[in-house]
Amino acid sequence: LVVAALALPFFAAFEALVRRGSLWASIGWGVLGRVVLLAALVVGLALSVLPRVLGLVVPLLVLQYVVLEIFAAACYRRGRNPAVIAVVDAVFLGWVATTLTPVS
Repeated sequence: LVVAALALPFFAAFEALVRRGSLWASIGWGVLGRVVLLAALVVGLALSVLPRVLGLVVPLLVLQYVVLEIFAAACYRRGRNPAVIAVVDAVFLGWVATTLTPVS
């Protein structure tokens, strides 16, 4: 819950920026936004700004972003409410982050 609460402002801003206009425009901007997020992660890994262990989760993030974009497109088509998409993004990211974090 804490990770989701911390991620919610970011996803609220992200979804408010990319979910505009027609369905196809919102899908295009959403995919482009997620590609930029992944590119920033890869650049951070290449420059050793981020820990190398994050490189292990890049394939999982790609799969997660595909699933979330499918959900976001369906949700936007139905109700055009980016707040719902932002909450689901934050909760899903929080769930994946906590399940992948080892506890010792």
